[in-house]
Amino acid sequence: MTGSPPLRTGTTLSPVEGRHGCPRRHIRILPPQGRDEERIAQEFFSEEVGRALAFGGTRAMEGAIDTLQTVADQLPERRVAKHAQLALGNALAQRYKLLDIGDDPESARIVLKSAKPEEAQANLTNALLTEPEKSADTLGHIDYAQHVADRASHLAQEGEAAEASSSLAAAAELLAARGVLPTVVADLSQEQAKYATKRKTPAKRTAKSK
Repeated sequence: MTGSPPLRTGTTLSPVEGRHGCPRRHIRILPPQGRDEERIAQEFFSEEVGRALAFGGTRAMEGAIDTLQTVADQLPERRVAKHAQLALGNALAQRYKLLDIGDDPESARIVLKSAKPEEAQANLTNALLTEPEKSADTLGHIDYAQHVADRASHLAQEGEAAEASSSLAAAAELLAARGVLPTVVADLSQEQAKYATKRKTPAKRTAKSK
């Protein structure tokens, strides 16, 4: 890209046994395509959004949630949308306990936020399976495999063992074709086999109080 030289990164560790390093990599920063992208970028590259991404999602930081949703909605073709959808989906896939302090610390209380499995799976499907090649590229092979396995676990808990099995099989095939470590592919295949033997069963429901 003219006028924007790539950044060069590398890591060298010095353990007791000796020195180990990883190859240098080039990172190219693309300019925003219009004012909307420039505005979204200013909101995205913030401490709050960074925290949400680092912790795999949030149900508490509303500003970060809004920004991630904006990225997912308005920049669906960009790779950054995969990271946004993943964080949104992870946060909605499970229940959360939040400490609500409010205006008076003495009245603080624990608030339970229920999981939203349908919304979670919609986001996770877009993040991981809609464009798997792109997702594996931007998330990294190891993280991609782990996220697909986590999604499969959530699906199985909802009684969707068949879907969990098929997604794991597809991920294993993709990563094998990319020459990923055989142990990573084997782990996915092992998880896939576990779900393949299960029938589709209804999700567990808690008894309603009378």
